[in-house]
Amino acid sequence: KTLGWDDSFFVTEAAISKEVGVQYFQGAGEVGIENRGFDDCGVMKEKYPEDFKKLCVEVPLYSLDYYMEEVAKKKDNGRIHLLSIDVEGYDFDVLLGANRTLTRTEYLEFEYNWMGSWGKQNLIDAVMMLDGLGFTCYWAGSDKAWRIDESCWLDHFSWHAWSNVACVNRIINPQVARNIEETFIKTLQEKVVY
Repeated sequence: KTLGWDDSFFVTEAAISKEVGVQYFQGAGEVGIENRGFDDCGVMKEKYPEDFKKLCVEVPLYSLDYYMEEVAKKKDNGRIHLLSIDVEGYDFDVLLGANRTLTRTEYLEFEYNWMGSWGKQNLIDAVMMLDGLGFTCYWAGSDKAWRIDESCWLDHFSWHAWSNVACVNRIINPQVARNIEETFIKTLQEKVVY
């Protein structure tokens, strides 16, 4: 309230994925630890049932579209300037449940790695889906960008390593799209010394 964000900032105890339902999530114990996700409670329930009962809580599970439209009540066509997704390996699942939200998103960042659903999903599928919604995606680096699309795809991009992917909606934010593409071209022109 002090910042004047009453109508635009929401904190919700829920999980975001590609569907609506419920999910067990680690809600007790140490907080602020990286790499905690949906898998933790599933493994715990199977191998350590007593820990599961103590540490895992049931939370609502929403698709991003459902959350935006029904929970946050943001049904308008207002633009989303930045959408950052960091859900420990379930990033593509969030994207799969976000088509309507993505059509009004100017800039998107998400992680790509080997954890969670990414272990069975392919980055090219996410990139092609986003391309169909008007996005151009890049590997994000410090003052560098490497375009990821069919024309620039290399087989080793399928290797699941931790990385950040930045995507710009070239339809609703053409200026930023041009800026990132210029960064990509400059990145390609740099001499690399090994």
